[in-house]
Amino acid sequence: MWTPKPEVDDIVSETDPQAEAIYQACLDRINVLFWARDWDQLADSIAIPNRISAPDTERVFATHDEWIVNAKAARETFAQIGATEYHRLCRAARFTDDARAFIVGLHETYILRRSAFAIPAYRAFMHMRLCDDGTWRSHGLHSEQRETTLPTIHADQMKPLPR
Repeated sequence: MWTPKPEVDDIVSETDPQAEAIYQACLDRINVLFWARDWDQLADSIAIPNRISAPDTERVFATHDEWIVNAKAARETFAQIGATEYHRLCRAARFTDDARAFIVGLHETYILRRSAFAIPAYRAFMHMRLCDDGTWRSHGLHSEQRETTLPTIHADQMKPLPR
């Protein structure tokens, strides 16, 4: 079952090295593709429907096209804050079912401007599922970063400030 923000203690106490490796590999793939703006390949890492939430908002994406439009806008948000690097590091992950087809994990996100933080590091939780084609895909993310601080969930709906 998808829980926007799972219990950290449950993830940490039941962390599994195999789940951690799968989780980190998925994070790395998404990060590289997002940073490189490789939208077609990025869509292959995302399961639909896809739910993204933060303490102050939530959104469900019904199509890859809708998700990618927003991802492009979120990538522009990163550019606007002067981000030069984007890293996410798994801190714990576990399988959530006996068939080992679902993973929930905890990671820390670092958005850097050269060697300094563009914004403070923050935690997030990703839900993953093993799809019929044997590929692990993200099917949900909960960020502890507020949308009002770093617009990503509704980035495609932001209006540029007048100059």
